[in-house]
Amino acid sequence: MKRPTPNEDTTEIWVLLNLANRHVVGRFETQLKRAGLPNTRWYDVLWALERRCAEGARQFELEALSLFDQPNLSRTLKRMVDDGLVTQCTAENDGRGRVLHITDAGRDLRARMWAVYSGLMLSEIEAKVAPEHVDGLKNGLRDLLPEDWLKVI
Repeated sequence: MKRPTPNEDTTEIWVLLNLANRHVVGRFETQLKRAGLPNTRWYDVLWALERRCAEGARQFELEALSLFDQPNLSRTLKRMVDDGLVTQCTAENDGRGRVLHITDAGRDLRARMWAVYSGLMLSEIEAKVAPEHVDGLKNGLRDLLPEDWLKVI
Protein backbone atom coordinates (compact mmCIF):
# COMPACT_ATOMS: atom_id res chain seq x y z
CA MET A 1 0.00 0.00 0.00
CA LYS A 2 1.42 3.36 -1.05
CA ARG A 3 1.74 5.92 1.72
CA PRO A 4 0.38 9.39 1.03
CA THR A 5 3.03 12.05 0.47
CA PRO A 6 2.81 15.79 0.99
CA ASN A 7 2.04 17.88 -2.04
CA GLU A 8 4.51 20.41 -3.45
CA ASP A 9 2.92 23.34 -1.59
CA THR A 10 3.18 21.56 1.75
CA THR A 11 6.80 20.63 1.09
CA GLU A 12 7.63 24.20 0.06
CA ILE A 13 5.92 25.60 3.19
CA TRP A 14 7.99 23.22 5.34
CA VAL A 15 11.25 24.25 3.69
CA LEU A 16 10.43 27.98 3.72
CA LEU A 17 9.28 27.91 7.34
CA ASN A 18 12.55 26.32 8.45
CA LEU A 19 14.74 28.53 6.28
CA ALA A 20 12.96 31.69 7.45
CA ASN A 21 13.33 30.65 11.07
CA ARG A 22 17.02 29.86 10.64
CA HIS A 23 17.69 33.14 8.82
CA VAL A 24 15.73 35.46 11.12
CA VAL A 25 16.82 33.88 14.41
CA GLY A 26 20.39 33.79 13.10
CA ARG A 27 20.25 37.54 12.42
CA PHE A 28 18.90 38.17 15.93
CA GLU A 29 21.64 36.03 17.51
CA THR A 30 24.37 37.76 15.50
CA GLN A 31 23.20 41.27 16.32
CA LEU A 32 22.72 40.53 20.02
CA LYS A 33 26.23 39.08 20.17
CA ARG A 34 27.67 42.12 18.36
CA ALA A 35 26.00 44.35 20.94
CA GLY A 36 27.60 42.32 23.75
CA LEU A 37 24.23 40.97 24.87
CA PRO A 38 23.08 37.44 25.72
CA ASN A 39 21.30 35.21 23.23
CA THR A 40 17.63 35.06 22.27
CA ARG A 41 16.90 32.38 24.89
CA TRP A 42 17.89 34.76 27.67
CA TYR A 43 15.64 37.43 26.19
CA ASP A 44 12.85 34.87 26.01
CA VAL A 45 13.18 33.98 29.71
CA LEU A 46 13.34 37.62 30.81
CA TRP A 47 10.37 38.56 28.63
CA ALA A 48 8.25 35.70 29.99
CA LEU A 49 9.11 36.59 33.59
CA GLU A 50 8.47 40.29 33.03
CA ARG A 51 5.02 39.51 31.63
CA ARG A 52 4.32 37.44 34.79
CA CYS A 53 6.04 39.96 37.09
CA ALA A 54 3.53 40.02 39.95
CA GLU A 55 3.08 36.30 40.46
CA GLY A 56 6.37 35.04 39.05
CA ALA A 57 6.59 31.67 37.35
CA ARG A 58 7.64 28.14 38.14
CA GLN A 59 10.18 26.55 35.79
CA PHE A 60 7.58 24.33 34.11
CA GLU A 61 5.37 27.40 33.53
CA LEU A 62 8.33 29.26 32.09
CA GLU A 63 8.94 26.43 29.63
CA ALA A 64 5.29 26.67 28.52
CA LEU A 65 5.60 30.45 28.01
CA SER A 66 8.87 30.26 26.07
CA LEU A 67 9.17 31.03 22.39
CA PHE A 68 12.33 28.97 22.02
CA ASP A 69 13.25 25.46 22.99
CA GLN A 70 15.02 25.69 26.33
CA PRO A 71 17.07 22.47 26.54
CA ASN A 72 19.33 23.79 29.32
CA LEU A 73 16.80 25.96 31.13
CA SER A 74 17.98 24.93 34.61
CA ARG A 75 21.56 25.87 33.74
CA THR A 76 20.46 29.13 32.09
CA LEU A 77 18.35 30.06 35.13
CA LYS A 78 21.24 29.33 37.50
CA ARG A 79 23.45 31.70 35.51
CA MET A 80 20.70 34.33 35.49
CA VAL A 81 20.25 34.00 39.26
CA ASP A 82 24.03 34.20 39.75
CA ASP A 83 24.10 37.33 37.56
CA GLY A 84 21.31 38.95 39.61
CA LEU A 85 18.81 38.98 36.73
CA VAL A 86 16.36 36.53 38.29
CA THR A 87 15.50 35.59 41.86
CA GLN A 88 13.97 32.37 43.06
CA CYS A 89 12.02 31.72 46.22
CA THR A 90 10.21 28.74 47.65
CA ALA A 91 6.70 28.22 46.33
CA GLU A 92 4.03 28.84 48.99
CA ASN A 93 2.16 25.58 48.55
CA ASP A 94 5.11 23.40 47.52
CA GLY A 95 8.27 23.58 49.58
CA ARG A 96 10.28 21.84 46.87
CA GLY A 97 9.19 24.15 44.08
CA ARG A 98 10.75 27.48 43.23
CA VAL A 99 9.03 30.61 41.95
CA LEU A 100 11.14 32.78 39.66
CA HIS A 101 10.95 36.57 39.45
CA ILE A 102 12.73 39.06 37.23
CA THR A 103 14.86 41.64 39.07
CA ASP A 104 15.39 45.29 38.20
CA ALA A 105 18.73 44.29 36.64
CA GLY A 106 16.87 41.68 34.57
CA ARG A 107 14.35 44.30 33.42
CA ASP A 108 17.21 46.62 32.48
CA LEU A 109 18.96 43.89 30.48
CA ARG A 110 15.72 42.94 28.73
CA ALA A 111 15.16 46.61 27.81
CA ARG A 112 18.68 46.86 26.37
CA MET A 113 18.10 43.66 24.42
CA TRP A 114 14.73 45.00 23.22
CA ALA A 115 16.51 47.93 21.57
CA VAL A 116 18.29 45.41 19.32
CA TYR A 117 15.33 43.01 19.11
CA SER A 118 12.77 45.64 18.11
CA GLY A 119 15.01 47.08 15.41
CA LEU A 120 15.47 43.61 13.95
CA MET A 121 11.74 42.91 14.09
CA LEU A 122 11.25 46.05 12.01
CA SER A 123 14.02 45.34 9.48
CA GLU A 124 13.73 41.54 9.22
CA ILE A 125 9.94 41.12 9.40
CA GLU A 126 7.87 44.29 9.18
CA ALA A 127 9.87 45.81 6.32
CA LYS A 128 9.92 42.55 4.35
CA VAL A 129 6.38 41.16 4.69
CA ALA A 130 3.98 42.99 2.41
CA PRO A 131 1.01 44.45 4.34
CA GLU A 132 -1.43 42.43 2.23
CA HIS A 133 0.28 39.21 3.37
CA VAL A 134 0.37 39.89 7.11
CA ASP A 135 -3.06 38.51 8.08
CA GLY A 136 -2.68 35.42 5.90
CA LEU A 137 0.79 34.72 7.30
CA LYS A 138 -0.38 35.13 10.90
CA ASN A 139 -3.45 32.97 10.35
CA GLY A 140 -1.46 30.26 8.57
CA LEU A 141 1.11 30.10 11.34
CA ARG A 142 -1.62 29.99 14.01
CA ASP A 143 -3.17 27.04 12.17
CA LEU A 144 0.08 25.10 12.68
CA LEU A 145 0.09 25.51 16.46
CA PRO A 146 -1.77 23.70 19.21
CA GLU A 147 -4.30 25.99 20.91
CA ASP A 148 -2.44 26.03 24.24
CA TRP A 149 0.72 27.35 22.57
CA LEU A 150 -1.15 30.47 21.46
CA LYS A 151 -1.34 31.71 25.08
CA VAL A 152 2.18 33.09 24.59
CA ILE A 153 0.84 35.73 22.19
